[in-house]
Amino acid sequence: MERVNIEKLEGSFLDGGGEKYVYFYNGKPFTGIAVEYYYEVGNLVFGEEEYHNGYQDGWIRYYHRNGQLDTEYKNINNQTVPGTYKEYDENGVLIHGM
Repeated sequence: MERVNIEKLEGSFLDGGGEKYVYFYNGKPFTGIAVEYYYEVGNLVFGEEEYHNGYQDGWIRYYHRNGQLDTEYKNINNQTVPGTYKEYDENGVLIHGM
């Protein structure tokens, strides 16, 4: 699956300002993984978001600076799937899960 820096994605509302936000890469709806980095480090991953045809569709994950998973949840068509949201402390211990 293609991995792209999230800063290279462009987004817009399909209906001119409503609820359906779509992300584009090179003028086409993006399918792949958008990656965010901690700015002061540059190569340390802060987050990863899965997209399909421009929508957040798959796992969204954010990481602590030490590389441990911080937060994760699954989206389908830009909507969070109930029961998938979890938070972890810096040691990887689950501290909140729905």
